[in-house]
Amino acid sequence: SLSLFTWPSRRTFRRFVDFAGPIFFVIQGKILAYNALTLAVAASGSISALAGHQVLATIFFTCSMVGDGLTQTVQAFLPASLDASGRATPATRELSRRAFKTAAAGGVLCV
Repeated sequence: SLSLFTWPSRRTFRRFVDFAGPIFFVIQGKILAYNALTLAVAASGSISALAGHQVLATIFFTCSMVGDGLTQTVQAFLPASLDASGRATPATRELSRRAFKTAAAGGVLCV
């Protein structure tokens, strides 16, 4: 019978955990921090504090999508622009300059 779901082998699962495990824990840490902030504001008992937190959190999460995409792009292309010894090349410096300008423009637009 054809199944849409199959359990991975131990070897495949281990390779996946080695690859995705670190980012999984980073994301879990971020979620924990965001939830802790929300709980702290909610515990203050102030409706205006909770509303302010909601506005700032919404702006942050909206802007962080752009920033996250930019960081992933730079992390993908920057290592390839280094020379064999790991030193910066003119292409590395140009990529860094463009990434900085894009990040700065995104930051200005989000604020």
